[in-house]
Amino acid sequence: GARAYTLQIVQSEWLSQKLMDQVTKKELLSSRRGAIYDCNRVELAVSLDVDSLYARPRLMQNKKDAAQKLCSILGIPRDKILSIIQNKQSFVWVKRKITPEQSEKIKDLKISGLGFIKEAQRFYPHKELAGQLLGFVGVDSQGLEGIEREFDKQIKGASGYLLVNRDALGRDLFPEGIKKVDSLRGYNLVLTIDKNIQYIVEKELQAAVTAARARSGLAVAMDPRTGEILASAVAPAFNPTQ
Repeated sequence: GARAYTLQIVQSEWLSQKLMDQVTKKELLSSRRGAIYDCNRVELAVSLDVDSLYARPRLMQNKKDAAQKLCSILGIPRDKILSIIQNKQSFVWVKRKITPEQSEKIKDLKISGLGFIKEAQRFYPHKELAGQLLGFVGVDSQGLEGIEREFDKQIKGASGYLLVNRDALGRDLFPEGIKKVDSLRGYNLVLTIDKNIQYIVEKELQAAVTAARARSGLAVAMDPRTGEILASAVAPAFNPTQ
């Protein structure tokens, strides 16, 4: 009786979690980062949904033919794609965050065993503008440089995931298809940067660097009354989207 009480009451929650860990696994998806705005609420960085391509190798028939067709669309060597889809696992990523054009071409092929999952992709609408300041993110939406890295905890949000059931031998099962749990959006961030002033400062800085035949340059524009940074420019420019 004491042992039953321990298992069913005292350790119930812990044992339930252990069971879930054994029979399921999670494939993490990119989190939906909050937007970054200038002082006038103009978007400097946003997250939009794009397709990520996955394969269920056990459902694919002619894998060599599929690899041949995919390589020209994705720009990945045929042998590399073939090694991915010949994997013994029942779920593998082929390529994450592909372009809409690539997605449409692959859908037209109607290859069995391929599927798409929506993931958040980071975009910078003004390209090089404030690129050095904003920084960039990795494939899993983690901030790697600049503002994106400095405020990563606030902007990142919670990652979504795919929930996959497993049998007693640890093999992936999809009795009800692939279950997706959406990510939670992170907080938005408003900077003191003014997009128009940033553009002018970057343009004049690049002209000065070119005239002086310098390797690089730095310029900051500040509101002397408040100390707010209105522009922070670095030359040469950097496009975080590429």
